[in-house]
Amino acid sequence: MDRLERLKKKIDSDQIALGTFVTLQDPAVSEMIAWSGFDFLWIDGEHSALTSQEILGHIRTAQGAGTAVFVRVPWNDPVLIKPILDMGPDGVIIPFIRNAEEARQAVAACRYPPEGVRGYNPVRAAAYGLISPSEYISSASRRIWCIPQVELKECVDDIESVLAVEGIDALLAGPMDLSGSIGKLGQLDDAEVKCLYDRIGEAVSAASVPLATAVGINDPAADDWVRRGVKLLSVGSDFGFLTHQLKKTVDLYS
Repeated sequence: MDRLERLKKKIDSDQIALGTFVTLQDPAVSEMIAWSGFDFLWIDGEHSALTSQEILGHIRTAQGAGTAVFVRVPWNDPVLIKPILDMGPDGVIIPFIRNAEEARQAVAACRYPPEGVRGYNPVRAAAYGLISPSEYISSASRRIWCIPQVELKECVDDIESVLAVEGIDALLAGPMDLSGSIGKLGQLDDAEVKCLYDRIGEAVSAASVPLATAVGINDPAADDWVRRGVKLLSVGSDFGFLTHQLKKTVDLYS
């Protein structure tokens, strides 16, 4: 059973798949996350300073340890998405999707013609040529999850149309930017902000698309998101776990 199959089996059995995200350069970080028992991790290519080579190192290390790995790309652009796909991650997270048309563009960037616009030269994704072109092309859509990120009210307003786009494997809700999209950045417990969360949860449940989100370490919001139907729960981050434990240790001995 491969990584995505294990992840899907856990989701289908109504269990929570646990993940975290990676921003630090050393691939040992991904190895520690994987060996600690996380079901998936996502490498942040949007907000971090990671280079392409460093992202590739994290993909290799996490997959070598048996953990599914997704990469959040900087933008919904096939030029940016294509080289990441060719590195062979288990999927890509595409930020700031505004509507169904942009969701279709995201899916198209992950698919070869005639279904999409991805250019062919998968390199590591095709085991450096050990997987034949015909075999890889026929299986590529099963090897890669396309995960649009909903973090704008505009997208929430069009959420049913977004979820109706064929080829979306999961949807990632971004609480912080959702709050910012209605002028309440960081007010994650605001009633109007929570209405956006609830609308997403209801729509995803009706569409039977796995919902993902990210929460902090020991974050009480995690329970609320699980009640909304989240199946892929990203908790904390590499730097967050490090600074959290460092501060706890200093406080213990101070």
